[in-house]
Parts: sequence; structure tokens; C-alpha cells
Amino acid sequence: MKSVFILSVGLWANVLIALWAGWGTSRAVDFWQVMTRLSGRVSLGIFVCIMVYETCLLTKRALPTFLQNTQLWHWTTGFALHHFWHLLCIAVYVQMSGVELVPIRLAGGAFAYLLVGVVPFLHYRHLELRWKRPVRFLYLYWVWFVMFMTYLARLKGDFPNAGGAFQEYVAFMAVAVVLLLWHFSQFLWRGRALSEKGQ
Repeated sequence: MKSVFILSVGLWANVLIALWAGWGTSRAVDFWQVMTRLSGRVSLGIFVCIMVYETCLLTKRALPTFLQNTQLWHWTTGFALHHFWHLLCIAVYVQMSGVELVPIRLAGGAFAYLLVGVVPFLHYRHLELRWKRPVRFLYLYWVWFVMFMTYLARLKGDFPNAGGAFQEYVAFMAVAVVLLLWHFSQFLWRGRALSEKGQ
């Protein structure tokens, strides 16, 4: 199964992260801090693939070579399983470090995780529901928004003990912004193509 392959890549990435974290840290809290931060990087990589895949489907464009011979639910399932592992890392780190959580951020993240858990089922079952398309858009935009705001908070210094270099967060925010701009540009291209076809 392609989803198992995607998941296994994520798991092996986390094994390497764990080895790296274990080698470079001496305290358990520091280990889980590194696990939390770097597992989030893997999640971002998988989500980029989902955004590209979904955008190509919605605008009826050919998939890039690396996404061919896979289905969208392979990626959303792999992302969900990996991202819930990321959530576990966050929970352990927060518990050990005593970080105070902001309720509104916690609520926004919880809703994102709800979408992350529900959407793979909708894709896998191929359900034809009136609200399936809006949920797909909500999934893309809300998960993107939560990731973007997370990196923005890092840049603003809201999480001083989160680790990672300033340049890293600038780079990841740039990836997020470029991804969203590319996403909307494809819809503009699609609309222009349909308009020219109708003339």
C-alpha cells in the first residue's frame, strides 16, 4: 500500500531524528523538544505533497511525476498518522517542559487535527457528499493556516524554548507562502483556460 510506504518513510525519518536527538542531547526534555520540532518538518513535507496533489485534482492538471501512481488518500492517511505522532511528541514535550498553552491556539490546533483525522476517510471511501468539496478546501486552508501561524509565532519569539534557528522559520514560512500563491495561481490559470475555451 502506498500509504504504508509514505508512513514508513515518515517513520524512518523519525528514527533518524530520534538518533540525532539522542546523540546531541543529554536531557529527556531536550530530546522531546528536538523530536517535536523535526517531526513537524516531516509533516510539512508531506503536507506540501497533499497541497500539490489536491490542487492538480481540483484544477484538472497533470500530476507531477513523483505523485503519479499514488492516490490522494495515500498521502492524507500517511500525513494523519505521522501528524498524530507529532502531536504525541508535542504532548510529551509540553508535559515535561511545563509550557503554558494558549486556549485559542489550542482550539485552532484541535480543529486542525479533527480535519486531519476525518479527511483521509472521506478520500478513501470515495464518498459523494454535498459537503465533501468544502471540507477539502477547509482542510487545505486551515491546516496551512495553523502551520503558517506556528512558524510566525516562532519568528515573533512566542515560544523562546522551541529551538531552531531564525533562518529556518523564515525558510519554512517562505515555503508556505509560495505554496499558497502557487495554489491560487492554478485556479486563475484554470479559470482563464475555461474562459478562452468558451469564447
